[in-house]
Amino acid sequence: MGFVVEQNVTWSGVFLSTDNGTNWTAVNSGLTSPYVYTLATSGDSVFAGSALGVSLSTDNGTNWTTINNGLAATSVWALAASPDHENPGSNNLFAGTDGQGVFLSTDDGTTWTAINNGITNKSINALIMSGSNLFAGSNSAIFLSTNNGANWFTSFPGGSSCVTSFAVSDGNIFAGSWDGVLLSTDNGTSWTAVNSGLTRAVFSLAISGNNLFAGTNGGVYLSTNNGSSWNGINSGFTISNVNALAIKDTKLFAGPDYNGVFLSTNNGTSWSSFNNELSNYSIEALAVSGNIFLPVLTAVVFIYRPTTVIVGPGSVMIL
Repeated sequence: MGFVVEQNVTWSGVFLSTDNGTNWTAVNSGLTSPYVYTLATSGDSVFAGSALGVSLSTDNGTNWTTINNGLAATSVWALAASPDHENPGSNNLFAGTDGQGVFLSTDDGTTWTAINNGITNKSINALIMSGSNLFAGSNSAIFLSTNNGANWFTSFPGGSSCVTSFAVSDGNIFAGSWDGVLLSTDNGTSWTAVNSGLTRAVFSLAISGNNLFAGTNGGVYLSTNNGSSWNGINSGFTISNVNALAIKDTKLFAGPDYNGVFLSTNNGTSWSSFNNELSNYSIEALAVSGNIFLPVLTAVVFIYRPTTVIVGPGSVMIL
């Protein structure tokens, strides 16, 4: 008997857990699009980047408000919130978009301004702040700004390698890409590939102490020496593509293509499915705010026929 593998995916917005993932609740009231790609937190504010711009919640996702004034692009793939180093006491919110580059808001998303001077590839998949340095990862390069996006220069000409994620620890800046992991120890002046033992495309990065975790198209990998060497840590983890990682205290959460959230309490030595309401969902992004844990989910519909098995999603969204 032959089997045909198909996909049937419905995006389902944001879910919330207040008990470390034991139970989950949909929190989508006022969210204009269920196609949510990224989350960012700043104080009591939670920002969601979606196919229809940016939404803001100040009550842990109970209610959302659209904040798109001046945001020319609709699809927002990356968000980063940080203190404004030039104006102490103020905050900056950066949005990376699909084809329109980076936008800046200095008033919690009430208004936005395009900041793309020097950006040559405006499909932005990842953003991160390191001190006063802002890094943007695109489909072909890493860009760096030292003045809140007023000007950019090419920090790493990635060529055909899509940059998907960043992580920062003790002056080390890591970039995940389709070709593995890059490391800069000099604020983006130079980059070195650190992929010994890692031959996978990297979709997400997370750091806990000396542990650097990479979510890949072959599960989760761990490096304890700043990427010099890597080992797969997938005991009990049955899903290949890992789109998102998040760390809360001693808990490591992984969001794969389907089967909801996986949890490790021993730095990836072993994993357990930690879902309840999420067993038929794919996780696209994860965020932790205080005691609040929020994943962005797509609902996966399983339909079985005598000669057809529908599973999903079998593909990964690249930002």
